[in-house]
Amino acid sequence: MLEVENAMPLLVIDLTGLSFIDSTGLSLLLRASERARRQDRRLVVVRPPLPALRVFILTRVDAGMECVDSPLDVPPQRDGPEAARVNVFKLWPRLDEPTSAHPS
Repeated sequence: MLEVENAMPLLVIDLTGLSFIDSTGLSLLLRASERARRQDRRLVVVRPPLPALRVFILTRVDAGMECVDSPLDVPPQRDGPEAARVNVFKLWPRLDEPTSAHPS
């Protein structure tokens, strides 16, 4: 994960295919978000569906990081030479998608 994080100024972690998350997963996301802030990068998390979303709500994890409801809701990257570089890191691909599908 660190290698992926360091490669891009904007990293989007898409949790839309996630059905379960525990304290280890939450901790990983919070640490990645904190590293991004310290390194002047952006990490955006696409919230998971229920029931994993309940864990986000109960623990208020989404208050500690930039979260959106859909990958299409990711705000534009700030200006600069790296503005076009975005990496979407998709956790647990959805069962109804082919694994070779990549967003353009």
